[in-house]
Amino acid sequence: MVYNMARMYEYARDALEICRQNEDKYDQVIENMVTKHAVNMCIVQMGEHAARIRDIDPEFYRESQLGLYQIKGMRDRITHSYGEVDYAIVKQVLERDIPVFVASVKEQIPEEILNNPYQLYEREFEDGDLSGR
Repeated sequence: MVYNMARMYEYARDALEICRQNEDKYDQVIENMVTKHAVNMCIVQMGEHAARIRDIDPEFYRESQLGLYQIKGMRDRITHSYGEVDYAIVKQVLERDIPVFVASVKEQIPEEILNNPYQLYEREFEDGDLSGR
């Protein structure tokens, strides 16, 4: 589970970096085809890892203050909207929700793991613990 949280953190940071490279002009980010699709993919990948956490530990998924249910829901909206994404919501997620998520995860997971979650993946999954906890 920690591996999945660290991967979500990576994608969240990537989305914020895309915004930073555009001087945090969120309207500009979602108007540009390349950056719009890039931040969408970051959000989709965050949702994929949230779904994995749901499968590993449903109680944590439901009770977490990190908004895992909402992240998974946003993933579903982007993936299944077939071109009808509400970019006002995406803009709000980029401006407000992702920075809060990044700060919260940073408080809960050691920086060593956030900087290299793959070390955790190898350790957890090679030992036969498929939960990723």
